[in-house]
Amino acid sequence: MRHFLALLLLLISFPVFGQNAESIRTWKDTTGNFSIQATFVQMSGDLVVLQRSDQQQLSIPLVKLSANDQQYARKRHAEIQRYMSARIVTPQQNLASIIANAPNNTVIKLTAGIFHLQPQQPHQQGVLIQNKRGLIITGSGRDQTTVKLATHVDVGFLIGSKVEDLKIENLHIQGTPPFKNKYGRHRQHINMF
Repeated sequence: MRHFLALLLLLISFPVFGQNAESIRTWKDTTGNFSIQATFVQMSGDLVVLQRSDQQQLSIPLVKLSANDQQYARKRHAEIQRYMSARIVTPQQNLASIIANAPNNTVIKLTAGIFHLQPQQPHQQGVLIQNKRGLIITGSGRDQTTVKLATHVDVGFLIGSKVEDLKIENLHIQGTPPFKNKYGRHRQHINMF
């Protein structure tokens, strides 16, 4: 088990992932003549709702925005929709099983509390994540959601093959090591905030 080529993050208590607040960006129209500094709030039909730093909200037709801004707005809207339809998981549920059975493009929202991970086969990991795309595991806050690894767990989250766009955020992992990439590849995109 310990002889896999792996990327190890060896911290006793690994504070992981805080979901970033929406950042201010420059939005441009299709002509490039108009621009505004604002954050994305939502899409409502064909309108993009933006908020300026003075808290004033503006609704702009999607088709009036530059191609890059249209793409960004659609992506943020889809991500927000995923979070809104998240699967809620409590500490009493089997987190390893829920993650293993989650379909692609799923958000798993962990409630406040301590989630205990016991060793699982085949590698004494707490959770094996493989064959997943677009999986988001989010807690209720680093100070509210803790994933605690049992003493005999060799690794908390073992990242297996065919994993793309994985985000683990807004929670605290207690134990060592919290992550291991089983195959030593760096092709996966894992966001850790």
